[in-house]
Formats: sequence, structure tokens, C-alpha cells
Amino acid sequence: MELNCLIDSELLSLNQSFDDTYIEMLFLLESDQKVKLLVSNKQGKAITVRFKGMQLSASKTTLNDIPTLGEVEGISYLQGSLSLEGDFGLIEVDGHDIVLEPAL
Repeated sequence: MELNCLIDSELLSLNQSFDDTYIEMLFLLESDQKVKLLVSNKQGKAITVRFKGMQLSASKTTLNDIPTLGEVEGISYLQGSLSLEGDFGLIEVDGHDIVLEPAL
């Protein structure tokens, strides 16, 4: 699965571990499939997460009335840094291990 499949998807949830060892995001693709993105580092080293222009709202929903944090408009991963931009603002994560997989 490629990161580009997240473009035009909906960010459903965001969970960052208290000890900064990972961040997990749940997305709803246009195909109605849910996928999970996990970013971490080897050996439990801390990741760095930056939020810019964050705009989270409990009032946003998809066309099918599913609660969402916003639509993903762009994504990139370069040299250990993930950038995710959308209706929610910009999320930047420095982490070298990325797993994108179907959510259960």
C-alpha cells in the first residue's frame, strides 16, 4: 500500500503515545476501506511530532455522516520526515519506521 492512497481520504483518529514512541492515525479511503498509519523509530526511540495550524472540530462529518477530523489534501515522506496536510492543518512526524496497513 502506497502513502499516496491517503490523498482525499478522511482522517478519523489520531493517537500519539505518551512516551513519544509512536503515532497512529486511522483513515477512511474513498473506497470506504479503513487503513492505519503507524510511525515510530527502531528500538523505541522517540519520534518528533509537530502540529501547525491545527484545526480540529467535532462537528465535521463525511458525506455519509461519519465523524472526521478532516480530508487529507497532501502527503509526503522524505528522509525520515512525514508531512500530512489537510483540513485539520499540517502534521509533521520525524520517524523512520512507517507501516500503512488495513485496519481491523
